[in-house]
Amino acid sequence: MQQPRLSRRRFLQLGLCAGLPSTSVAGYARFIEPHNLEVVQHTLPIANLPSRLVGKRLVHISDLHICRVDDDYMHRALAAVNDTEPDLLTITGDITDCYYGIQLDRTLRMLADLRMPPLGIVCCLGNHDYGLHWRRYDVADELTDRLRRMNYTVLRNHVIDVEGLRVGGVDELWALRSRPQQVISQLTPDRAAIVLAHNPDLVDSPEWLPFKGWTLCGHTHGGQVKLPFVGFTYLPVRNRRYVNGLINTDHGGKLHVSPGIGYTRPVRFRIPPQITIFNLASTEA
Repeated sequence: MQQPRLSRRRFLQLGLCAGLPSTSVAGYARFIEPHNLEVVQHTLPIANLPSRLVGKRLVHISDLHICRVDDDYMHRALAAVNDTEPDLLTITGDITDCYYGIQLDRTLRMLADLRMPPLGIVCCLGNHDYGLHWRRYDVADELTDRLRRMNYTVLRNHVIDVEGLRVGGVDELWALRSRPQQVISQLTPDRAAIVLAHNPDLVDSPEWLPFKGWTLCGHTHGGQVKLPFVGFTYLPVRNRRYVNGLINTDHGGKLHVSPGIGYTRPVRFRIPPQITIFNLASTEA
């Protein structure tokens, strides 16, 4: 029989009661929390959402970092994604983590674990999908081509229609491939829309200002480590408000920053990996 997980709070309570040394907390941060995957649910209200999509389940994951993350954990994480039974699965970048493309075979074999939802898998790319120094455009192109052959929809400054929901995807900021204007200009207030982008700093770009809907992002790993009295130790964004969870942007939009399910360094503290389930709703309801 599967043993119940030891929650972060319970571990810390036990540790404090037992007077555990800091090395024990460090061991938790290194060996337990990076793989202590959580599943959370929210409602995602979208203006002008078609009635046929109300109640559908959109699942958001990010920052898998396949090839960097332990394979056994990644198999379990992708199985957990399947267990959420998404109608639409969105992935906001850093799908893989390889410098020269030599690990793309391993990445695609791992992604074969994911079942294709009824409304598909839609994703954008992140900086680590661009290889060494975020400038191996050949790596990103090959990843894109191979994902598309698996029937993934990879949006690189494009917009698609999913049963009446406009889904835009902006390419990677740090790779100098983001073209927000190409996406935002196609989204109008009278049609339901969301946008996928890896780096949440993009929502502060001037081109983004007309869009007041939801943007789904990743990149920050939720801060990955949050220390008492110190705060976050990993925060690769200019706007330090855009770290984790549901956020009202500085310009009237709405943002969800996923803490991701993987990592670049196997350590997390008070920021567990996460699968986010959004139940789609209309703002007119």
